[in-house]
Amino acid sequence: MEWVSNAKFGQPTESGTVFYVKRLHSIKIHKYKGYGDKWFLSCPILNMDTWELDTEDFDEAVKTAKKIIKERIENIQEAFIPFVSDNSENIFVRY
Repeated sequence: MEWVSNAKFGQPTESGTVFYVKRLHSIKIHKYKGYGDKWFLSCPILNMDTWELDTEDFDEAVKTAKKIIKERIENIQEAFIPFVSDNSENIFVRY
């Protein structure tokens, strides 16, 4: 998977503190000021901002981020599939 890094010019790309998937700019793994070398996940399209990934290892952070995103998508599907699958007639009521 290709990651775009914010590493400073002349520095190794791995030295960056913010990485996003090259083709999925909405998925970002980054460090957060004041939290040392811990990695965090942000994914605005899934309404996720600065979720702690409980690791200082980038590869482990990616694995955890994938798991979190997969669970989030499954929860969204579970919540909305009944609505998008419903083909019944529209009925209006008052509550």
